[in-house]
Amino acid sequence: MIEYIKYIKKLLYQNIKTNTGNTIIKGTSSAFTIQILGYLLLFLLNLVLTRILTTQQYGNYIFVWNWIRILSIFGSFGMVVTFTKYISIYSNNEEYGNLKGLILRGHQIVAISSIIIFLLLKFLINTSIININKNLEQTFTIGLIGLIFFTQCSVVAGGLQGQKKILKSKLLGNVLHPLIIIILVLSTNFLLGIKLNATKVMFINLISTIFGLIIGFYWFIKFLKLKNIINIPPIFITKTWIKSSFYFMLLTGVYILMKRIDIIMVGSLIDTIEAGIYNISVKVTIFTTIVFTSISAILTPIVAELYSQKQYAKLQKILSISTVVASIFIVVISFFVFNWGDLVLQIFGKDYTQGFHILQILIVGQILNALTGYGGELLKMSGKHRPALIFVIISLIINALLNYLLINIYGAIGAAISTTISLLLLKILFWIYSIKVLKIDPSIISLVNKY
Repeated sequence: MIEYIKYIKKLLYQNIKTNTGNTIIKGTSSAFTIQILGYLLLFLLNLVLTRILTTQQYGNYIFVWNWIRILSIFGSFGMVVTFTKYISIYSNNEEYGNLKGLILRGHQIVAISSIIIFLLLKFLINTSIININKNLEQTFTIGLIGLIFFTQCSVVAGGLQGQKKILKSKLLGNVLHPLIIIILVLSTNFLLGIKLNATKVMFINLISTIFGLIIGFYWFIKFLKLKNIINIPPIFITKTWIKSSFYFMLLTGVYILMKRIDIIMVGSLIDTIEAGIYNISVKVTIFTTIVFTSISAILTPIVAELYSQKQYAKLQKILSISTVVASIFIVVISFFVFNWGDLVLQIFGKDYTQGFHILQILIVGQILNALTGYGGELLKMSGKHRPALIFVIISLIINALLNYLLINIYGAIGAAISTTISLLLLKILFWIYSIKVLKIDPSIISLVNKY
């Protein structure tokens, strides 16, 4: 991995003599470090929760939290990406009236959107249109309150990214949030001696979100240079922002649904205990993809840079090498997890070893995912957002239908099979489009054909 980063840096120094190239070089090590640290903290958080909570309570928490993450996409109304895009533009062009207007109106839209979702869901739960048990209802209520703050925190993170404070943005969501939850859970359980359940952990999550929002706002205001906008009247281009945000909301929402629909459907069609067991298998699987996703974070701006400069030969070379490096790592790590993953699952508790076959199926899917390469990144960074969205929607629909069919037949294993099939379908669609339209092969086959 280190040699790969050195090679990419060498290519950037040789071939990308631009500010963007220099920014990428400076940010590569930081992005990789934050990515790894985020995964480790996520792993540790789930380990702590499975050891402190019962299987039932952990399942309840995971089921509700996955719902909150999905709802947050609609609560933030796509403003996360809109902030990232337009804050960068307005700051660079010194359009401070537009900048002030976006910040004010954006937070207003997000607040109204998330409050409407809160009230709607509470109405559906209170009128028993959505029928859930009492303990789950309390956890859901606290989660919905947290949704209001979580969406604001996400938008602030998007704003930091728009100010090119990538490290601070990633720290806010990937590091601070899970770290604060871990500290508060351990302190509450062991120092205060309070027995925790799903509702109490969700309340801790709420506190962590509020704390993160305060820190995020502090960073955001600090880097915003208030003197440039404080005395300038805001300019509101609300229709433009809403139109842009709505598209981003659809695109992001479909991606998040694609990642979380299996856990949601396992919890809905079976029970939350199975959802908790399934979730741990997913989290262990993520560890096999650390290198793949870390390379993706490094690769994305490089793809955009090379494609915009029409350096297609260099782009093909970098994509081919990236796919090979990622594939080697994922195959090696997956070999050990596939054969001895039950020992890893046992760390979380004996009940979670039931998810070993789920883990094996998901690992097969991730290996195939790596071999097909970075087609999704290529489509997004080459401006092919519409076909990318269509492909994800097709895969999502097939995923949902297969989940419903196979979960009822095979249980949680059916969800793993459905996810693997739909993920492979999505990657094949990306791959075919990349070859036919962009004339670039992001898969490992590109190197095989070369030799």
